[in-house]
Amino acid sequence: YTSQQSATASTHKLCSVHLMAAPAASDDFPAADAAGIGQAYAFADADRRKRSAEADAHSFPAQRARSEAASASAGLLLQAPEVQRLTASQLLVIRHFVSMLDTAKDSVVITNPLVANAPIVHVTQAWQAMCGYTSQEAVGSNPRLTQGKDSDAHAIETMKHAICERRACKVRIINYRGHTREPFWNCLTMHPIFAQKKLVLFAGRLQDYSYRLSKLMSLQPAQFCKMHEQLRCSIRLSNLRRASMLSAPMRIELDMGGGEGGGEGPLEEVHGCDQEILPQIPTQHVKRLTIPRIVLEPEYLSDRLRDECAQLQLPCQAAEMVAGGAELLRLEVFQASPHGDGEGVRALLHVMPEDIDGSHGISFTRLSGDTFQFHGLFRSLKGRLKDLQPTDAAV
Repeated sequence: YTSQQSATASTHKLCSVHLMAAPAASDDFPAADAAGIGQAYAFADADRRKRSAEADAHSFPAQRARSEAASASAGLLLQAPEVQRLTASQLLVIRHFVSMLDTAKDSVVITNPLVANAPIVHVTQAWQAMCGYTSQEAVGSNPRLTQGKDSDAHAIETMKHAICERRACKVRIINYRGHTREPFWNCLTMHPIFAQKKLVLFAGRLQDYSYRLSKLMSLQPAQFCKMHEQLRCSIRLSNLRRASMLSAPMRIELDMGGGEGGGEGPLEEVHGCDQEILPQIPTQHVKRLTIPRIVLEPEYLSDRLRDECAQLQLPCQAAEMVAGGAELLRLEVFQASPHGDGEGVRALLHVMPEDIDGSHGISFTRLSGDTFQFHGLFRSLKGRLKDLQPTDAAV
């Protein structure tokens, strides 16, 4: 071993010496040969430098520097004790989340359920603007810092139960902004994140519905927390590509791992994670009158329909069901005959998901009554819901 090490050192030394003083041209040593040997020495020295740089790159300080650089680019507060205690799997999840988010628009909070008080470990800029706390104020605190006197106690208890059961849930609740304590309506989906069947993090996606819910004229919006058995869907982290895919409550499976160097290399698939179960999008086999592509929460759409029916003095009954992991909200609406000489029209309205990104459609089905009156009912409600529809929406 000593002889080999000595020989290697001598070779490196010779290369360095010859590069500093390449052979001079002479009658016995033509200029072309001198240049060729000098070039060979240059290649050898470049290869040695490359191997040395690769060795340095795999050293522990270099790995730590890369890890800190990646975490800093993800917006993590590296000096916060709660962040320093994060595992490699947790950091991997957070960096993937941040890479797919528009941090200025997507309000997302990530907590660590593996330590006492489940502290916040990361928030986006949009969360800070919505909730009124800076990242420095939020990290280390529990998300209940946004709760207040009008936050519904039953919804809070159900949320706690969902977290203890490591289950996804969907919440609508009154929260309060920062130090001003201004109330706002928060529509929230909570997602447990698992790695090899073990819980590692919780992620929450928030939406401020204060403006829309405050416009309802005939009903008081309800606070709730849903964790139905039928809502137990899941998605693999590698398939989670944008925040809108978090519109439905789902558990997230970590199916990616890092390469060499403690999880800092290229992402690779991890086998053995649970099968992905996505919400099933209903298929309409019969063409119906529809208001399509409304990117809003289905509970709000149901409330809005009930509110419009109340203003039009149309009796309606609302019901809710879950099929294939997707929520279906329905309203049965009755409109009397305008001349008082007919049976009127009875219609069934369904609020149904159209894709996994939170887009919904409102379909109209005539149960009984005059066809022309049914079409008039559809046009009337569609006109009152014009503010919800994309500009290119078609029947």
